[in-house]
Amino acid sequence: SGRLTIMFCAFVGKPKILRLYGEGHIVPRGSSEWDTMIDTFGDRRGSRQIVLLDVDSLQTSCGFGVPILEFAHDRDEMDKWAERKGPDGVTKYWSDRNRESIDGFPTGIEQQT
Repeated sequence: SGRLTIMFCAFVGKPKILRLYGEGHIVPRGSSEWDTMIDTFGDRRGSRQIVLLDVDSLQTSCGFGVPILEFAHDRDEMDKWAERKGPDGVTKYWSDRNRESIDGFPTGIEQQT
């Protein structure tokens, strides 16, 4: 259906939750749109899509139940995994395992290069 909710939680500072509701759009790796956007995020080897959201509404809530967490460091497992697989192996993995979402909807992965 394209409906999408993105939820942000404050793990430090004032407790707060923000939910963004709207219509989602996937930008697949290899598309011209990907090429114009990826520098904004940094191109990691295992990245396969960018998700865009046209926000229709938003909601905030208290966040009192959100724990306080501290950032330690980024993980490098995905980069190592992608390097071991190589570009063709990563594409094959996506094609074999990521063509459908958990609930059976097509993901558009087969369109990627």
